[in-house]
Amino acid sequence: MDRLQWLLTDSRYVFGCIAGRKVVILVDVSSSMRVHQSHLKDQLKTLLREQLAKKRISFFNIIAFSTDVTSWQTSLVPNTSRQRSEAEGWIQKLIFGGCSNLDEAITCSLKQKGQEIYLISDGDTDHTSTYLMSQVKELKKAFPFNWHINSIAYQTTRNESLCFLQTIAKETKGRYHFYSSERQLDKSTVLEKSKALYLERQLGDDVKGLADEIALADYSIKQSLYYLGRYS
Repeated sequence: MDRLQWLLTDSRYVFGCIAGRKVVILVDVSSSMRVHQSHLKDQLKTLLREQLAKKRISFFNIIAFSTDVTSWQTSLVPNTSRQRSEAEGWIQKLIFGGCSNLDEAITCSLKQKGQEIYLISDGDTDHTSTYLMSQVKELKKAFPFNWHINSIAYQTTRNESLCFLQTIAKETKGRYHFYSSERQLDKSTVLEKSKALYLERQLGDDVKGLADEIALADYSIKQSLYYLGRYS
């Protein structure tokens, strides 16, 4: 239970757990995300101070995408306090607007040899999910090293968007995370939601997985007590 509470606090609540040796943070700054720009910028800076400062990540970069794709650095850089501080300044200057050129943004991440790509988006893309998934399959062939897209459904409850973000993570063996400021989660609500399969997209892989483990452990304890009482 303590680990579940840990997952539901600080930047982990918004973005999930960020891990990996070579990390690219892919940020959607298209028009549909403009309404969230102030909150997102603050949360991204918090992410740099909290999770990236843990030193589990050796190299990182941040790529923003809308109609165009803009990379903070031209390649992955060492994860140092100086680099993180400079990245915060770059984040603050991001301008939101335009379309959502996701396939080019993913390609840019892979050209920089990003292994763990964290896609932060509301899932409102220019192309159909079918087209984008076909592009992902082609990218697997073009970049045959070990990489994953970890999708973060940011401030959206549209089922089509959630389904796409969940699918792109699953297809690349990444993790899916859900965040909405309108849906506050605590331990009790998570355990309740985890019982309803149709709410799975509103929990995310890390939280849902741990909630399932807790539920299974609780069931095993109840079964053990039942048989102990019956046959003792």
